[in-house]
Amino acid sequence: MGAHFLPFARAFHLPVFLWLSLSLVVVSVVGAVPALALDSETAAGWTAVAAGFIPLRFSAVGPHLNQPAQTRPV
Repeated sequence: MGAHFLPFARAFHLPVFLWLSLSLVVVSVVGAVPALALDSETAAGWTAVAAGFIPLRFSAVGPHLNQPAQTRPV
């Protein structure tokens, strides 16, 4: 999950897509370990919730991640 954003990072030259993709992949892998090892529906559910909040966060801060460092608001 999330790897489909990698081509967008390269095509549009926007680093926010790289960070979005890597964040989703990390959450998916970290959540998959207990979900699969323990056969836990709870872990799978919380992984889905966490993965759902990542795009919301990036939609809020994403425009700021694409600005050059000297023009970012402090």
